[in-house]
Amino acid sequence: MSKRDELYSSYVTFKAWEDAVETPDDSFDVEVARTGIEPPAAILEIGFGRGRFLLWARKHGYAVTGVDLIPELVDRASENGFAVFCGRPEDVPQLRSRKFDLIVAFDVFEHLSRDELVGLLRFLRQILEPSGKILARFPNGGSPFGLVYQHGDATHRTALGAAAVAQVAIAAGLTVLWVGNAARSMASGRHHWLAKRCAYLARDAIEMIVGNLYFQGRVPLDPNLTVVIGHDERRMPASETAELEAAK
Repeated sequence: MSKRDELYSSYVTFKAWEDAVETPDDSFDVEVARTGIEPPAAILEIGFGRGRFLLWARKHGYAVTGVDLIPELVDRASENGFAVFCGRPEDVPQLRSRKFDLIVAFDVFEHLSRDELVGLLRFLRQILEPSGKILARFPNGGSPFGLVYQHGDATHRTALGAAAVAQVAIAAGLTVLWVGNAARSMASGRHHWLAKRCAYLARDAIEMIVGNLYFQGRVPLDPNLTVVIGHDERRMPASETAELEAAK
């Protein structure tokens, strides 16, 4: 067993995912709305972990499928009635013949090397509908505030900022359609929603000040980034381009 496999063998314990109790996450509403993909679209979630997004997607009427590397998590999701597979997406034969309207990867990209990420995106391009989208969230490698998340997990391998993820997408024959701060949850938790709102306004002010001082415009500085990726019409075969236009 490699050192990497050893880390994943204890990952459920590290993440405290032994219990199946789920808490609401209002950020999924915001993130999925950014893609414009509505029910009953077919969604594939990569690295579904504890299953919070699987539950959200099923509740909102999507046809959701999942894939994860950890057998324990796959067994748990299967027992809860989800169509799930174990392994890397490109190694699951059942996925090769399917097409998805939306492919979701929350907190996944940072676990891959750059070569692995390009390979994954090339595979996802093959199973993505012409008008489909890829939605990903990952630690913000272009912000000092993303370092806590990026270096807080020994399985993380690659730090990605907005420009780097665009470069990786291009290498895979895709294009970034939108990139920005990850959705900010307003669920109360330990802090009152008004305190959270004030904190978010302060973040926005800091972004505008720092961006205009150093980067000639506002740049996302939150700990996590979200990116929406789609087909690059300029690099698609003529048949796929025609199909994409028909789908619009």
